[in-house]
Amino acid sequence: MRFGKKLALQVIDDQSGAPYLSHKLMKEAINKTVRELRMYQSRLQGSEIAWRDGVVHDSEAIALPGELKQLEARISDLDRQLFLVVDEDLLRILEHVRASEAYLAQCMGLLQNEAVQTGMLVKDAQIQKLEKILPVKTESPQALCQQMLELRIRTAPMEVKASLEALSLQYNDTVDATNRHSQYLEINVAGFRKLLKRHEKQIPVDFCSRPMPFLGFHQIVTRQSIQLMDDVKLFGAILEDAWSRLVASNAQSGLQCAKPELTEVKSVGAECQMILQIQKELKNARHNPGLGGPAILYPNPRLEFMAQPNFAGDFFPQPLHVVTN
Repeated sequence: MRFGKKLALQVIDDQSGAPYLSHKLMKEAINKTVRELRMYQSRLQGSEIAWRDGVVHDSEAIALPGELKQLEARISDLDRQLFLVVDEDLLRILEHVRASEAYLAQCMGLLQNEAVQTGMLVKDAQIQKLEKILPVKTESPQALCQQMLELRIRTAPMEVKASLEALSLQYNDTVDATNRHSQYLEINVAGFRKLLKRHEKQIPVDFCSRPMPFLGFHQIVTRQSIQLMDDVKLFGAILEDAWSRLVASNAQSGLQCAKPELTEVKSVGAECQMILQIQKELKNARHNPGLGGPAILYPNPRLEFMAQPNFAGDFFPQPLHVVTN
């Protein structure tokens, strides 16, 4: 499927009113620039052929005074118009990305609060208080969290079950929003990469209004977005673990308990992975000039093997301990 059609289908399917790159407008702007460029190259080549060896062989083929300069100015102006569209699109898209990140962060905060109430997560302050009153020192905070959750499951299994069911619904909604955000980043990054790669290939650098390669669209893929996706995925693992403990405990007691299906968090797409890899290589090049930067700045992610970058960072706004096996 052609990218233009794929983008149009996603825009139709997206009911949020989110802004997308102006693919058709940008494509038309590049095509118009290329047509002017070909006319310029034709007139330039015709003049060179007509005037060779210091002799005029065809006076009609020679460009009129100022004609080439007018064509050059027109090509440069068309290129500036293209990047005005790029700048406006990036401004609108980045604003939407920040709003989506804020919404996902809010969803994660609500999930964390509910998980604390359920017993899946325990704050550091609570752990410290418990350790002070216990007669025996615990093996680790994680072991204490595990014991607290299992104790609650044994004493109030139906209450824990109801809490986990509500939390699972809330989690699935958060995953849906996360996956939509990831898809939004992916298709916009793909559109900019394809168009700007074509622009750099077809428009000589002398006529470019911006330094090439233009990597301004890389800022669409933020560390905050990647961290939030990782946070949601990690929370899903915690939720899976809590359900496993509840199901196992109820099975021993003869109670029936079925875990609901949890929506899968989709990994960041190949286009975004490529951006992250390039950002990493450019950062390494700045800190280690001898290493050099990435050889290709508009690679096709389908043709490149990409390793998933690792991003260290705090998962929770305040210290929490995760109950794990």
